Amino acid sequence: MDINEEELLEATNKKGFKKIFQFNSKQKIQLQGGYINPEDTINLEEGEVITASDGLKYHIFKPTIHDYIMYGIKRQTQIVYPKEAGYIILKLDIRNGKVVGEAGTGSGSLTLIFSELVSEKGRVITFEKNLDFLNNARKNIEKFSKLQNITFVNEDFINSNYENFFDSFFMDLKEPWFYFEKANKALKGGGNFGLIVPTTNQVNQSINELESNNFLVDEIVEIFHRKYKINPNRLRPEDIMIGHTGYLIFAKKIK
Repeated sequence: MDINEEELLEATNKKGFKKIFQFNSKQKIQLQGGYINPEDTINLEEGEVITASDGLKYHIFKPTIHDYIMYGIKRQTQIVYPKEAGYIILKLDIRNGKVVGEAGTGSGSLTLIFSELVSEKGRVITFEKNLDFLNNARKNIEKFSKLQNITFVNEDFINSNYENFFDSFFMDLKEPWFYFEKANKALKGGGNFGLIVPTTNQVNQSINELESNNFLVDEIVEIFHRKYKINPNRLRPEDIMIGHTGYLIFAKKIK
């Protein structure tokens, strides 16, 4: 496969270990207990096996967006996990050409997904008042994507002045109800709205405030994800799972 300097690659083995790294022609690739030389990867076919210095075998791929989010981005905040992200993009109807707003960029995982889906014809505007978080998210996204469809706004969404602009909007904020009036104003008629909160107290307050701000609450859902050990002779769930990440609330703008 053709590999450019600083291109993202993934090394993975049959035991489930994965590492995302940027290719550097002058730097060894450190893995679990050994390393591989960069020149050994240049002429590999994608998926081909390579043996590290400690004898362990790895396969080299170009990472998917899922693996990059789970193993590659630098996290300064909790991310929206792929198990939620897949449902969010369907509920909010995120697709080519859409204009999507986001309050709470965080580490940029969901921002990246939105950007890839709306593509060159669409647009993503993401608000994050913490400059360190915003700069980290920008770096995370630019490592994976060359699209230029994201506007990063370093301010609180409460100070924005959009009207009937967004097709869809998503919030990942501690007290999202303070922003519902702004979100309703910013959405087009019938626009799709979603948010994620970690506690039931926040769910209660959110649904009350949504109804007071001209939203029709469509669904409240929690998504579980249980992985299985990759062993056909002893097939069973993994011993440890992420038990809870957050509650998703979806609504639509109404008159």
